[in-house]
Amino acid sequence: MIKRISILILALCLIATPLFAEIVRVVYRADGGVSVIYPVKEGHTIADFDEVMAESPELADMPYEDMDRSELPPTREDRNYWTRNPAGGIKIDTAKKQQDKQAKKAKKDKIKDKLSLTDTDLEELKEVLLELE
Repeated sequence: MIKRISILILALCLIATPLFAEIVRVVYRADGGVSVIYPVKEGHTIADFDEVMAESPELADMPYEDMDRSELPPTREDRNYWTRNPAGGIKIDTAKKQQDKQAKKAKKDKIKDKLSLTDTDLEELKEVLLELE
């Protein structure tokens, strides 16, 4: 009797697991980046993702992979650096991230030198400009 109950519970868990998974579609763009299509509402199916892609000229005919949302990187902090992992899924392009960081620093240094500003002056100017937006 206990064995039957255990099997029944295991079967129910296996059946219910997909109900709690959130499938997303990761589209691999020609520029090396990725686009992620999230379900708009609960119960979306793969056919809904196919429809979204068919209606979008940027996404039509692009390679894609359907995966559980939990397989995405844990935060969107490095979203601009998500690329296709040859082994499957998404990886963060740390080389591009470092290159962009160095380019941003070089640009900041150029502005500082041109205007003869200190780091503090530059940060204060940045805050003022942000307030004006």
